[in-house]
Order: sequence, then C-alpha cells, then structure tokens
Amino acid sequence: MLSLLGLMGIKSLLIGGTVLSGGIAAKTMSNMDMAIEEREKRKSNEDYEDMIKKKKQIEVDLFNEGQQRENETIKKNYEQMQVDKKDRELKEYNLVENVSLSRIDYTGIKAEGFNLLLGHDCNGFPVWGTDTNYIISGSPGCGKTRKLYPILLNYLVNNQGYVYLGDLKGTDFRMMKDCKNVVKYVDDLVNVAEVVKSFEEEYERRKELFNQVGAIDLEAYNKVAQYKLRHFLLLIDEYADISDCYKDRNGRPTGVYADIIRLSRKCRSFGGRIVLATQRPSVDVICGTLKNNTTIVGMKCINSLNSNIMIGTEGCERLAKTEALSVIEGNLTKIFSYRITDERLTECISKLK
Repeated sequence: MLSLLGLMGIKSLLIGGTVLSGGIAAKTMSNMDMAIEEREKRKSNEDYEDMIKKKKQIEVDLFNEGQQRENETIKKNYEQMQVDKKDRELKEYNLVENVSLSRIDYTGIKAEGFNLLLGHDCNGFPVWGTDTNYIISGSPGCGKTRKLYPILLNYLVNNQGYVYLGDLKGTDFRMMKDCKNVVKYVDDLVNVAEVVKSFEEEYERRKELFNQVGAIDLEAYNKVAQYKLRHFLLLIDEYADISDCYKDRNGRPTGVYADIIRLSRKCRSFGGRIVLATQRPSVDVICGTLKNNTTIVGMKCINSLNSNIMIGTEGCERLAKTEALSVIEGNLTKIFSYRITDERLTECISKLK
C-alpha cells in the first residue's frame, strides 16, 4: 500500500512539474512575441518619422529652389528698373547742354498764392514750392545763399507775409534786417533763441485767435475775422550750428533745436512756414523727425551718399553750382537758381525799406 501511494505521489509530482514547466515556457514565448512586436512597432515608427523628415527636407529644398528663382527674378527686375531710372534722370540732367544759358536774371515775379519761389526749370518757368517747410542743403560753395536771395526777396516783394530771420553766418542777410516785413533779425548762435521765440509767440497768438472764432486754418479765419492775417516765415541760415549745440548726451534735440522740430509739425494751419539752410546734409543735422516734416532741396554735394540723405536718390553729386534737385509732387525736379547781381540785390532791398 505504501509503495502504491509513493508511486502515485511521484506521478502527481511529475505531472505538476510538467504543467508548471509548460506554463513558464508559454509565458516566455508570450514575452518574446511581445518584445518582437514592440521592436517591430518601434522600428516602424522610426521608419515613419524618418520618412516624414525626408519629406519635409524635400519640401524645404524645393521651396528654397523656387524662392531662389523668384528672388533672382525680382533682383533682375529691380536692377533693370534702377538702370532705367538713372537713364531717365541723366536725360533730364542733359536737357540743358550749356549751363550758362539756363541762368535767368531775377526781376521780380508775381507770386502764385503764398507759394515760395524755389527757382526756375530748364525751360525758364518758375518752380513754386507748395509745401510748408524746406531744407536747402549742399556742400560749401554750391550756391545756397544765391538760391535763398530770390526766395526771400520774392516773398518780401510780393508782400506775402512777415519774416523772422536767423543769419547765423552774420553777413549774408544783414542788408535785409531793416526791410519793413522783417519782424526779427539775429546774427549769432547766442541770440538765435530770440528769433525762434518770436516766431513761436506769433504761432501761440494765432492759436488763441483761431480758437475764439472756431477756425481750423488761416483761410477759414480770414473769412470771418475783421482783421486779416498774413503768412509768416522763419528762415535760418547755417542751421547745422543749432543742431550741433542743442543736444543732450544721447543726441536728442533740446532747446531751440527741439522747438524748431515741434513748430515744423504744427505751424502750417496757422500760416507759418520754416526754411532752413545747411552745408552739412548728415543724419545728425537732418534728423528723421525733421525730415518727415520738410521738403529737402538738394544742391551740389560731394558724393551719392549725401545725395541719398538729402533727396533719397543719387544725382546731387553731379550738379553744377546753383543747381538743385528736389522731389516735388512725387517727381524728381531739377531747379535752377535765378541769377541776381549784387547791384540788383541792393536795388531790390532799397525799395523794401
């Protein structure tokens, strides 16, 4: 009996061991299958991501190639436009072959409204400045003073308005200080604040008058006012002296410099206008804020860089003395100065006193 029981126990043990071994083997096989499946899945994902990367790279390469072709086309078109533009400008410059024939004597020209007489074109017709403010710029000896004389004389001869005159060189406009419509004259940098202050006081006075009658500009005020107002002009020669002296340590405008910039933005409605002249057309003299509120008349300068600063294009470096270029109503216009002798200048001024 004992032997039988022992045999049965051994058999049960053998059967249990076989079952356990089978279970372990099955589990091992299942884990292996899962590992293989996971590895295949990971490889599939990696292959897919690699394919996406290659696809994106192909798209980038195609885009760059197409963009390059487009950029090349744009560049060629732009270069051709520049060539055509320069050709047109050169033709305009060559309209007058003999420069001496383009000089017309100033004899007094009837003003068109309150526009400034900037000079004459190659056909001899007056070029009128309709904008509010102007900067006349060019290298020493380019003829700025000879351009300013007819502008100021014609303004006074036609009784267009009052003049506030800053002659920082101290010699060129001294003979005009006693003219009847010259309200204020200074001839040095120390006192230049006085002429700007007088101009600003007139601006403030007019602002009060306009507010009393509800007028928005000079034309509207003169329609309802008992006493009509005329225009008023601030003219400063050698303006670079002001921009050099009136700056803070960061280069920002202060004092008179800041006042001129502020007034250039606001004086138009009240009948005011500002004309500045400078030998140095650098960006620290013609700052961005001032440039946005003025029209620049560019005269002869030393290189194309200065020409670009003044009028936004080349050309001023190729001008002769007393010639100028300016963008008027969107068009680059060549302007010749009226010729005026010292005798004629003295004669005109004597009649204005």
